[in-house]
Amino acid sequence: RIILLFLLMILTKINLGRATRICILKSYQRGLLLFLKFHFLSNFHLAYKVKRTR
Repeated sequence: RIILLFLLMILTKINLGRATRICILKSYQRGLLLFLKFHFLSNFHLAYKVKRTR
């Protein structure tokens, strides 16, 4: 019984680690996409401002 519990703990730990890794990757990708979108938008806005002032 103790061995089974130990195995279960190990399995859940592995699954949790995998899940957290996937979650971290997803959130990282989402953050990166948001950052890129914001970056492009701000650059576009600046270019538009420069065009209008000229």
